[in-house]
Amino acid sequence: MMKSFLRLLSVLVLLWPLVCHSAAPTVSNNGVCTSALGVSTLACSVTTTGTNKIVVLTVATQNTSATARTVTSVTDNGSAALVFDCVRKAGVCTGSSATTVCLAGSINPCTLNVEQWWALAATALTTESLTVNLSGSATVVIGGWKGVAGVFNTAAPFDSNASLPSTNNGGSATVPTTGTFSTSSTDDLLVDVTVVGRNQTGWVPCSIGTFGSWQATFAEISFTSQIELTERAQGVTTLQASASGHKSTSGSGGCPAGTSTASGDGWLSLTTAMNGNAVAGSACPGYRALKGVGC
Repeated sequence: MMKSFLRLLSVLVLLWPLVCHSAAPTVSNNGVCTSALGVSTLACSVTTTGTNKIVVLTVATQNTSATARTVTSVTDNGSAALVFDCVRKAGVCTGSSATTVCLAGSINPCTLNVEQWWALAATALTTESLTVNLSGSATVVIGGWKGVAGVFNTAAPFDSNASLPSTNNGGSATVPTTGTFSTSSTDDLLVDVTVVGRNQTGWVPCSIGTFGSWQATFAEISFTSQIELTERAQGVTTLQASASGHKSTSGSGGCPAGTSTASGDGWLSLTTAMNGNAVAGSACPGYRALKGVGC
């Protein structure tokens, strides 16, 4: 009996990598938040399906001063009691601001800010009312949300790899390009965000690089042609060491290299990755490897 049990146990150990290895996290739900001018809050209504979804809010602000308007907190007004935190790397929020010249210098300075905040929705949400609180009144504030399924560690869903590019920004004549995605796990959801401030000339953000098809979670959120926010995501199943980030494009299509027009448009980008179930370089990917149990 003991020999049979040990034989069964050895088989289970051999099969464990196959059982615990899964695909990259996926975007299961997404939507946009109410846009507004001259306000210090942003309203979002979130609906998700299923359990244990990571709700991610992406919020962009534009302010006609040298002081960026940042997110100070996210309040859940519904019954789910979601607790939001900013996306962090090495203990620091990845949100970044850029002071740029807007409208060909007619408004100077002009400050852009983009941030991501997240919370675990243990149960499905039905029009959960959220309020994004800002550090002050912003000239323009827009945002969007997504629900992500299949994240391995729901307490710490984001890849904290120090080599993963987080933010980049450019002034009036610079199109920002991220570095390369360098991930810690083999199954990740790569997220690419671009914000265009005071966009009077029709420039449209887009994503290019190693991946042939980016899955748009929410794209081309704009408010009265003053600010645009585009977010794209791509699930990958292999370790990323040199996957290209993004550039931006004009309204005519394609993603040209080089610079934007001299219109004074401001640009800001943000990149993140959410961990799946496998760990690179391990003989036994998945839960056992992450917990250091071994095979």
